[in-house]
Amino acid sequence: MPTSAFRDFLSILLRAFYRLEVRGLENLDKAGANAIIALNHVSFLDGAVVLAILDKEPNFAIDHDFAQRWWVKPLLKLTRAMPLDPTRPLATRTLIQTVRSGETLVIFPEGRITVTGRLMKVYDGAALVAEKSQATVVPVRIEGLESTIFSRLNRSQVRRRWFPKVTVTMLEPVHLAVDKELKGKARRQASGARLYQIMSDLFFGTTPTNRTVIEAVVAAAREQGWRRIAVEDPVSGKLSYRKLLIGARVLGKKLMPLAAKGEAIGVMLPNANGAAATLFGIVSAARVPAMINFTAGAANILSGCRAAAVQTIVTSRAFIEKGKLDRLAETLSGSVRLIYLEDLRATVSLADKMRALMGHRRARLCHGNDSKQISKVDLTDFMQLQPHRPIAPPLPS
Repeated sequence: MPTSAFRDFLSILLRAFYRLEVRGLENLDKAGANAIIALNHVSFLDGAVVLAILDKEPNFAIDHDFAQRWWVKPLLKLTRAMPLDPTRPLATRTLIQTVRSGETLVIFPEGRITVTGRLMKVYDGAALVAEKSQATVVPVRIEGLESTIFSRLNRSQVRRRWFPKVTVTMLEPVHLAVDKELKGKARRQASGARLYQIMSDLFFGTTPTNRTVIEAVVAAAREQGWRRIAVEDPVSGKLSYRKLLIGARVLGKKLMPLAAKGEAIGVMLPNANGAAATLFGIVSAARVPAMINFTAGAANILSGCRAAAVQTIVTSRAFIEKGKLDRLAETLSGSVRLIYLEDLRATVSLADKMRALMGHRRARLCHGNDSKQISKVDLTDFMQLQPHRPIAPPLPS
């Protein structure tokens, strides 16, 4: 049973402190012996993670300039590192021959640690090695290390933690196929584009998509911290995740009687904190926010409302006044019901605020029958704001 004391030490360390979890490890066996492992680069610990999860020591393709740094050279002696220099074809040829001989190669297609937290530019050099060697590529995503001190993200981008949970996900191996008729620079660029597509699919395939927008906001708040700034505008100032979700819950309960579950409610507001709270409030109430473009004109707005079955539009008197949209509001009020945030604010009671404070960490407001959550008092308050008018008939052409 071949083993390595150094890799075992890294495995124990990462599993103990970072609760390292590996998903899809069987995909590595499907790729064969001469596989190319393509990872996203999020921190200086990525190499250690790779060594901890692999059964045998791989070859690392690292950037040539990065390998020349004084503090990197001692670390490179602990593993098999092969500098990748796009300006030296011989070095690239050596990597290709290494893969063809049956060795596993680890590459970071981005070439450097991400400074955005997402996928950055993929260099053609790494793609050329994968294409020329005819090896299968195993896309691998590392999550969690971007919030440590070993990443290049600053505190304004991510919440710093000493020991976050680290997850490594391996997808099915794929072949980097390129049109055989392409030659030279065109073939190199096509290889780079194909590898970028593989890495993009990696991010999409490992990102949860079966959740609503409000569920994603709640998840972000739990990960980044409830006091972290979520939205900001020059007038209202800053809103933390906690205040944003409290406001969304209050508005969601108040906007719930305006439409049935699954129906649309129009939102005609400027790009400000109030618009974000309103949008998330509508989503959390299991209604659909329909964003109204106030510059489109009354005829186009009404046409869009008919198409989306929008009977109510949420707006603001201050926005109407400062935007000089009085004539537009008057025209719209003849066909749809306009609800102003200022009027909603007047109906918010202390009990509403307390309920929102205690329940803002839940992802949704509606569960089961909506009628159990809508009181007669709420309905009465809204009906007094403005009488409902049906959607106007189609305008003559």
